[in-house]
Amino acid sequence: SNGLSERAAAMTVHMTASSDKGDIGLSAGVTPMARPWPLGWAVLGVVLGLCLIGLAMPLLVAIVLLQTLLETVRFVANLDRDTRTAGDDGSTDQDVTLVMPGTCGYIFWQLGMVHYVCEQFDTSNTKLAGISSGAICAQFILKLEEAASGASSGAEAAARVRAHAQEIFALLDRRIAPVLWWPLGFLGRMGLLLDDLGKYLMPKIVPQGRIRIGVRRFTGGKVPALVPDVVTNFASVEDFSSADAATSCVWLVVRLEPVRWLRQKCSFCCDGCNPFSFFCFAEYFHHLRTGLAERTAPRHTFTGGLDMIYPIWNCGVMERTLPKRGAHIWLTPTVGGNLKLWNAPRFSGWFAGEQYRLGYDHARGLDLQRYFSALSRRAPLKQAGLYRGRRDYSNPNSQATMYVCVCVCVRACVAVAVHQQAHRADLD
Repeated sequence: SNGLSERAAAMTVHMTASSDKGDIGLSAGVTPMARPWPLGWAVLGVVLGLCLIGLAMPLLVAIVLLQTLLETVRFVANLDRDTRTAGDDGSTDQDVTLVMPGTCGYIFWQLGMVHYVCEQFDTSNTKLAGISSGAICAQFILKLEEAASGASSGAEAAARVRAHAQEIFALLDRRIAPVLWWPLGFLGRMGLLLDDLGKYLMPKIVPQGRIRIGVRRFTGGKVPALVPDVVTNFASVEDFSSADAATSCVWLVVRLEPVRWLRQKCSFCCDGCNPFSFFCFAEYFHHLRTGLAERTAPRHTFTGGLDMIYPIWNCGVMERTLPKRGAHIWLTPTVGGNLKLWNAPRFSGWFAGEQYRLGYDHARGLDLQRYFSALSRRAPLKQAGLYRGRRDYSNPNSQATMYVCVCVCVRACVAVAVHQQAHRADLD
């Protein structure tokens, strides 16, 4: 509508996305179009949101209790034993998997992390495991890999990825500004936005054997319920797109329809993270008791506070989605404890861009801690700009020199201390 366009235009500024090679590895080089909501506008949106939740509470409670009961009965009766104890998934100890769990509104943070990782590292030999927002990140990775293909050097590949990521961010930014112009603008509309963006994020070719998308599949019978499942076969780009749409369709929040038909499974499927059931807590404690949590919800991926809700929501589907062998590198804001509860109602166009920037910075900080050591770097650290103005401690010679210097300094300090003690003894 004209009114919506005018309001969106009034809240925007020009984007200044830099692709200067000197900035590679230091910042995402992007600026969101939308401005932050005024305080009064944000408060009004939160109040209205709480009122809507209050009105829908009786229906939501009934749905949550029913789903929890049905899933509990299926678990106690061991009706899903065959699917939960799937055989060999073809993984090896040499595999490296980028794991992208569902993080709801923090999807933009994950996209920023993906931007950094694809810019700095060659991910074409990795496997991709995504649930909900993580499945969209898998799309983003494949698109950035296409941009890097054919580059004559790692530095050129990094520059191509950076430029393409900034183009996609600019497109994303223009699309979300009119939708997220007020606090409740996303309700039931994010799915349409994701479908629109999927046309630009979707890669030309979907590689076989690399991608695993976690969903919850509706199963009928005497005890119908939404059970964990994984999609691994993509005969076409359309199959990949439909799987992404199915695993990112949180009812009412993202889409108005609760489930989506998925051809590969010949069944209706929904978001891999199901907030409309309490059975996820039982799944999580079951994984802790049996040791599965070491793979489905490793301790380094959350701090133990309120961010525990994300491994709790994801662990059930992660059991089916994650390869059983190889290294798993998690791309989620909960690594290092970056999730803040008070950011939940800040689902604005400006904050989406801010998340993207912070996600890039987060991944850079993890890289400084050698978090991505299992990946192949595109270019030397200094050439990529990551350690511009810093000593390259990744060089073994630099490390050896630093170690010798430290030892010499320590021995000198000890010698001085012994000499002073001997001198005091002589004076006495």
